Amino acid sequence: MSNRDVVIDPGHGGNRNVGGSSANNATGPNGTQEKNLTLDLARRTAALLRNDATVTLTRTGDTNLSLADRAHAARDRGAAVFLSIHLNGFGDPSVDGTETWIAPGANGQSRRFAADVLRRVVAVTGVRDRGVRESNLGVLLPNRHAADTAACLAEIAFLTNAAQETRLNTSAYCDRIAAALAGAVRAELALRSGTTAHALDRQYYKDDAALLAAPLAPPSAIAIDRSWHDAQRAAANTWNRLGGLISAVATRLNLEPATVLAVWYVESGGRAHTINQAVIRFENHLLWRAWGEQNATTYDAHFQHGGRAPATGESCAHGWSCHKYRRADSGEFANVHRNQTSEYDALDVAIGLAGEPARNCLSIGGPQILISNYRRIGYTSPRAMWDAFQAGERAQVLGFFDFCEGRLITALRNHDWTAFARGYNGGGQAQRYGTNIANAYAAAQAVLPSAAPPPAQTHAAAAMYG
Repeated sequence: MSNRDVVIDPGHGGNRNVGGSSANNATGPNGTQEKNLTLDLARRTAALLRNDATVTLTRTGDTNLSLADRAHAARDRGAAVFLSIHLNGFGDPSVDGTETWIAPGANGQSRRFAADVLRRVVAVTGVRDRGVRESNLGVLLPNRHAADTAACLAEIAFLTNAAQETRLNTSAYCDRIAAALAGAVRAELALRSGTTAHALDRQYYKDDAALLAAPLAPPSAIAIDRSWHDAQRAAANTWNRLGGLISAVATRLNLEPATVLAVWYVESGGRAHTINQAVIRFENHLLWRAWGEQNATTYDAHFQHGGRAPATGESCAHGWSCHKYRRADSGEFANVHRNQTSEYDALDVAIGLAGEPARNCLSIGGPQILISNYRRIGYTSPRAMWDAFQAGERAQVLGFFDFCEGRLITALRNHDWTAFARGYNGGGQAQRYGTNIANAYAAAQAVLPSAAPPPAQTHAAAAMYG
């Protein structure tokens, strides 16, 4: 099997039903037909993949094929990937959501691919994540595909939702959906070829032209009322510094400005940035894992961390505790976390001993993201992330939301503060941080001049497919 053959199936088509495939299923309130949108999205996706794969469309015009013929187009080519594109429909026009489908007997590749398609498309549509679902849909039956083809059907969103129909008639929105689909295909092909699906298959917020051009400050500042409580004043101060960028991020991610403001304030502590003096926290125990274990004598002469002699005992039971350092080989050890001067001094000592890898052992910026996550947020090296976070607060804000891309963003859309905190801050801190975000959200709603209503969350019991 070639690992570069991809078949994209634009659902429906033509003017008559053929072999289980209806000519058209969903139609928007203003008359937009699903069959036309699926072909448009398929063409856009194929164009994005032209340098990465050999792409075949099951139809290139307004024609219909049987479900079996659509699947066989992939089997006959021994395709690595089969992606069928659809729009959903339902009688209740308020319903919206994104879902993917696989066959009940689907292989592991199909399950992996469907989950990735769902994650990426939800990040664009910003609607309810309806999950990976299973049914014996005709285009997905395993006996109609090669044994290791990754086959899934994507229901992008509900065309019967008026707001969604309007978005789907916007070229820029369709381009972003196509980019999400193409990214999932590239990632699947990369996994099959033994390479790492990495930054190239993602569109990072830090590289988004509109977000880079957005002013940091809002058009007008909030006048702070003396009667406001501390949380409201803190929200207003953060907005007055970053409200322009927060508004742009909210629009790009389909979030409320109050949500973006609240989560940024909580996770950054509301700290303002000083150029080339980003807040850092150096972690001795991470330096030990990255370098010290192979250089124990040198490490012990300059660093200490909990659980390694002499930093033992109940108060130093954890690796993240009792961090001390010294420049010379002898003399007193000082507390790394005493202040920012000591944090930067400890880092300087570590770089002098271990080189640039020591930079991986610290968290940086308002949201305190570990630099070892540099690839996850789209940087090519630890130093590139360091330089960007030192240069300005914009990179820190966009890096934070790149880090949260996927299910953490979905949790924010759903106002599931505890789920977000569990994913970002860890299970042990979920309740505390979830409550903090809820309180900050209430404060943000109270002070923002025109808080947008939350995106509608629907709970459809059933939908139409085919």
